[in-house]
Amino acid sequence: MRILLVLLRKELALELAARDGLPLALGFSLVCLISLSLVLGPGQGAHPSYAAAGVWISVLFGSVLLFNRASSREREAGAIQALTLSPADPGTVYLAKALGGWIAVAALGGAVLLASGFFLNVGLGTLRAVDVAGLALGCLGLSALGTVQAAMAAHVRARDAVLPLLIFPLQVPILIL
Repeated sequence: MRILLVLLRKELALELAARDGLPLALGFSLVCLISLSLVLGPGQGAHPSYAAAGVWISVLFGSVLLFNRASSREREAGAIQALTLSPADPGTVYLAKALGGWIAVAALGGAVLLASGFFLNVGLGTLRAVDVAGLALGCLGLSALGTVQAAMAAHVRARDAVLPLLIFPLQVPILIL
């Protein structure tokens, strides 16, 4: 348990120190949300199911950037070799990475959800606890699968193009449920 907390703290410290992770993913997610909002007429609010789809599309695209940048940072710093040589169990390493990714994706999802109130003209007062729980569980699914897929794509030459090809087909069923 102590090793898990140390690794999780390392993941969060790296994510907070990086200027190319969460801010870049948030910017890209907001551009996706703004692009989706252009379908609406002036002063027109989005249907709740359209707004939910817009939030998930924005979070899904932004999470690809998060996972890609996180795996790139580790590859460039040689952290993968250090983790391989550490006494930590591989399952513990994965769990720490997935939890760190979940925190980052959940922060991204929360920011996109708040921005959707503005860009999609949806009242956030109608959010229920089940909607927030659905966002948290969806982000957990994105993180669990995205962590594995980012590690797989890290060893491929065209990793920036391969990661979305790996993530999108497998993440969509998670988000549909």
